[in-house]
Order: sequence, then structure tokens, then C-alpha cells
Amino acid sequence: MGEPAEVMYEMISEVEPYMPKDKIRYLMGVGTPGNILEGVRRGVDLFDCVMPSRNARHGHLNTWKGIINIKNAKYELDEQPLDEACSCECCRNFSRAYLRHLFKADEMLGMRLAVMHNLHFYNNLMLRIREALDNGTFDAFYRRESPGHPYLTTPQKGEQTAKKRENTCNSALFSVYFMITLIRRNIFQ
Repeated sequence: MGEPAEVMYEMISEVEPYMPKDKIRYLMGVGTPGNILEGVRRGVDLFDCVMPSRNARHGHLNTWKGIINIKNAKYELDEQPLDEACSCECCRNFSRAYLRHLFKADEMLGMRLAVMHNLHFYNNLMLRIREALDNGTFDAFYRRESPGHPYLTTPQKGEQTAKKRENTCNSALFSVYFMITLIRRNIFQ
């Protein structure tokens, strides 16, 4: 927890060969669309995270064109739906301006609509991933969607120092080797 995404992906790739093939592979607390796509690519089946609902309650909404902060002033008079490619109740019935108004007025309806929208977005993302897996086209789907697609990008935090990154990597590696040891000893079977 707290390691850079690249380290997390490396650790998933290290652990995956040791995980039972006939059991669900669960990645706890991972929730950006990009993290989900990368996790599935590495064999993860199940995710859980508060991110879609928490971010929605703070006005950060996922769209197929990227993240929108609905509280920004530029949406004050914007009569477009939140996401034209979305079929959720919020996008079909309300404008960005109205949703922004609800947030600015501290109306609970704003948060409810935003949560409904983000959950709908995530459900559709998972539907697209499942369809690609079922059709045997996940690799093509991944290549098409992953390179800098707006809905997969997230705002970046400040750079870590080299020492902090090294410590994070060492801690993550220890966790991976501990998990591999437990798996080899059949603790999880």
C-alpha cells in the first residue's frame, strides 16, 4: 500500500505464477481505471476500492474523455451531459451546470447522482474488459485503450525521492516473497 503503481504492477507479475490457477485472484484497494486494466492484464480477477464513490462525493467524476472536477467554475453554465458516451440516469437527465449547482449548494442529490455516475462508469469499464476477455481480444483491447487514454490517466502527485522509492520497493519485495512462501507452504489452499 502506498507504493508507486509501477512497483505494484511488478509485484503482481512476480506473485501471479505462484497463485492457484483455479481460485479468484483478488487485489485489495486498487481502483483507478488504469490500475484495473493493468491488474487484469496481469491475471487479477477481483478488485475493491472506495475510489469511485469517494471521488464522486468530492466532485471528481470519471468520463470516457477523462476525469472531470464538476466543482470547477468552467461547468457553471455548461448545459452538456456529464459524459455524452454514458447512459446513466445522471448523464441522461442532468447537465454539468445543474450537477455543479447541486455540489455548490451542498445538496445531497449532487453526491448521489455523482456516485451513481461513477459506479455506472466502472460497471461499463468492467463490462468492456469482460467482453474482451470472453472474445479472446483482451490484448488488442489493452493495446487500444492503455497508451495514454484519457479515462485511464489520473493526476500525478509529487515525485518521490530515490531513497523513499527504494525503501518502498524493498518493502513491497519483502511482502511478495512472504506471500510466495505462504503459497508454497499451502497456507491459502
